[in-house]
Amino acid sequence: MRTVFFWFSLLWAILLLLPAGLVAGSHTEPAAELRAASEVTTGQTGETAPMSDTESPPQETASDTDTDTPDKKQTASPYHIPLVTDAGSTDIDLEAYVTRVLWAELPASFTAEAWRATAVAVRTYAVYCAERGISITDDSAVSCAYLTEADARTRFGDGFDAVLGKAEDAVSATAGEILLWDGEAACTVFHAMSLGMTASAESVWGNAYPYLVSVSTPEDETLNGCVTTAQMDAGVLCERLGVPVSLPLTITEDVCGRAGIVTTADGRSFSGTQFRNLLSLRSTDIAVAKQDTDSVTLTVSGYGHGVGMSQWGAELMARQDVGYREILAHYYPGTEIGEIP
Repeated sequence: MRTVFFWFSLLWAILLLLPAGLVAGSHTEPAAELRAASEVTTGQTGETAPMSDTESPPQETASDTDTDTPDKKQTASPYHIPLVTDAGSTDIDLEAYVTRVLWAELPASFTAEAWRATAVAVRTYAVYCAERGISITDDSAVSCAYLTEADARTRFGDGFDAVLGKAEDAVSATAGEILLWDGEAACTVFHAMSLGMTASAESVWGNAYPYLVSVSTPEDETLNGCVTTAQMDAGVLCERLGVPVSLPLTITEDVCGRAGIVTTADGRSFSGTQFRNLLSLRSTDIAVAKQDTDSVTLTVSGYGHGVGMSQWGAELMARQDVGYREILAHYYPGTEIGEIP
């Protein structure tokens, strides 16, 4: 009897030491392949950042039909997120997702600390969405820009291996790191560039976040594409705005110095975001350079919704030897770097 009890006790002890997933018959998938970031058109990086300019939360995912070649460094992650693609919905390893967004979002010329800052912002926003049931999609009009390895290789050609190394460094150097606010993943939206100051979430979307406030950013008029002009005649404005009489326009600035309210000659009013979207302008930092009753010339500064981290601002800070943690602390004040809850 003692012999039976001894073997029974030994068997029970072994079972307790086994990984829970093995005992339960877990079928956790292996970590997905890491990818590298690819070159994007100068001045357009980040336009499809975590929160889209259509005011919908960003969303992304990776398809099971993805045919990436498993010949590169892999970084395992215990965290997976749901991704919606044209092929359907699937789960993707979080670090693989971050890598594929980096390919689509950053130019190869950006320095390591800017890559790392963006990796943390992308990872944090993915967790923020996943924990709230917000869909993540590979549609750049809704979520972050996203590239499969095949698309990235096509886009960058012979330069792919170089950006692959930058992406692998960014993901591995920041593995598992996210920004926390009050112990939870922060809403780390980002954009391409702003002139002098970023915008607050409250001024753009009407929802206040204590860490998505207007802060300084180092871009100025000398940065290529930071200040542009748009010229339109009165007829085009009437058609796009849906008003009978458009000019002259009156722009009332918000607390961030951007277009808060735009009023047409017939008294119709539009929020800065509405006006920007209807006219397909680069940002809501809009000023009237010249106008009469027939046409208007607008000066547009920056690119993107303007909230959260400026990608070009992060790059310019990195060139001044500012580390990625300090960059993130600047653009998301009050947040702390920590692990996924």
